[in-house]
Amino acid sequence: MRAGIIGVAVLLVFIGLPLAAAADPLSSCKSCHDLSADKRKVMGPPLFGLYGAKPINAAIPVKKWDDASLDAWLANPKDVLPGNTMMFKVADKAKRDEVIAAMKALK
Repeated sequence: MRAGIIGVAVLLVFIGLPLAAAADPLSSCKSCHDLSADKRKVMGPPLFGLYGAKPINAAIPVKKWDDASLDAWLANPKDVLPGNTMMFKVADKAKRDEVIAAMKALK
């Protein structure tokens, strides 16, 4: 059994999926964003309740955060708001969809 678990872990790392991301699509967000209902400002804005809300930064050309706007932001934040400080991108569409689905649940 232990060898099977180790084998799965090695496979996930081999295909480029961090172990934490396999279980939690928002694991990479936690280093810069608060995910709790406390909505603390960390490096980036809090993500709890973000889906469906207006951007905190009025310079972001989005009326509200929905699937399309989050998909564009996650694909390349600098295309949406040049000069912003978010360096993380999610190149894979399926992974962006997982992140967006997880963000919808933060309410």
